[in-house]
Amino acid sequence: MGQLTLDSTLSGVHVGKFSFSSAGGKNAIYIDSLQFADLATNGVNSGFDFSQYITINTNMMIYFADAMANGVDISAQIDSASLSGKNNGRLRWVSSYSGFFSSVLVTNSDGSTMYVNAALAQSTVFDSNGNGIPNATIRLHSLARAT
Repeated sequence: MGQLTLDSTLSGVHVGKFSFSSAGGKNAIYIDSLQFADLATNGVNSGFDFSQYITINTNMMIYFADAMANGVDISAQIDSASLSGKNNGRLRWVSSYSGFFSSVLVTNSDGSTMYVNAALAQSTVFDSNGNGIPNATIRLHSLARAT
């Protein structure tokens, strides 16, 4: 799927919840750009744990290339694989995928260009080439997010 926006507004005193379940055996949904809007961003305030706002059945996985809340990339923060079971282990960031909505064009030292995963390229934590410098620091020649 290209983009999926989870948008919740106040309904009485309850914040909306989102539920994902497979129709059959084990299945998954692959999302290029996962967007959280309005009150759906509340998981950001609870340590990036969205499990009280998003229910993902045990027969379902959600894979995403990029996740944004309030204009800020939260891909690494909500990745269940690196968060010791947050989000019930059902949200997985695919940092190796650079899709139409989740990529950024970068210029290599030899002048060539290539699209890479925007969240990974802009990370101040990850060091993809192992040189001891976070990706965001060495990505000075990058161009804008793909549109």
